[in-house]
Amino acid sequence: FGHAIEAQMGYGNWLHGEAVAAGMVLAARLAQTRGDLTAIEVERIVKLIAEYDLPVDIPRDMTGEQFLTHMRKDKKNKKGTIRFILPTQFGQCALVSDVTDQQVCDLIAR
Repeated sequence: FGHAIEAQMGYGNWLHGEAVAAGMVLAARLAQTRGDLTAIEVERIVKLIAEYDLPVDIPRDMTGEQFLTHMRKDKKNKKGTIRFILPTQFGQCALVSDVTDQQVCDLIAR
């Protein structure tokens, strides 16, 4: 998610760390929709990132389709499938490839 923000907004308009921070929040929220994190765990992640004055919200004018366009170019992808690194519990992550485009669009629309 972070690299998509960085690419869409223009390199330098969002610093790399800012884009990654907002992307980490999106990843946590996606993990919650999959049942991998609780709302309390997501809130803990959001508060931790915010304590460092990093953004926890995505750019308002970015659409799900814009995210997907950039994410399809990511080096983690395999055979045309977008792969995500999602938290499974606080401090642990997994590489998953069963996230649908619709799930991404629904997440961004929230």
